[in-house]
Amino acid sequence: NTKRQRKIQSSQNDYRDAYLTNVLRAIQSCRQLLAKEDDVRHVLQYLCDLLAGSRGVSKAQIKIIDKSGVLVKAAEAQGKDDATDIDGLAHTVNAWLEHAGRTYGVLSVGLLKWLAAGEEEGFLPELAMQLASSLHEVELNLKRRRTEKALQETRGRYQKIGDSITDLFFALDKTFRCTYW
Repeated sequence: NTKRQRKIQSSQNDYRDAYLTNVLRAIQSCRQLLAKEDDVRHVLQYLCDLLAGSRGVSKAQIKIIDKSGVLVKAAEAQGKDDATDIDGLAHTVNAWLEHAGRTYGVLSVGLLKWLAAGEEEGFLPELAMQLASSLHEVELNLKRRRTEKALQETRGRYQKIGDSITDLFFALDKTFRCTYW
């Protein structure tokens, strides 16, 4: 009986190690991937695949909502394991993706019940926090790029107007500095 218990404990430790390695890898790569990648769906799918690749995980799912609560993006991956233990019990762990007073969505992972009951569950909120923070940065960068594009378009229009004037013309800003001549 003790030999069987040691074998079960060893198997559980293997599951736990693989799961924690993938969660920590997801936490580390989350910000880097979203900073480089324009396609958020691709990153979300990568994170789901990474988590679902862990032993003891049945499914990983990330759902992103807009400010009005409408689902706008989703990614999901099925695990290699069915995440049921000897008693057939599984547990879904959910972590909200929240940052700066805004909810971006939810991260859900189906785990073996004993795996979800330990400290392992505590790493998912950390991943959710990193993901939400990264999504916030993506949102800010997108807003900045749109603003810069609009500013360039406006500058271009004013440049055309200024260039089309045949009379002597110059423009001053609030500090009387010459901005166009």
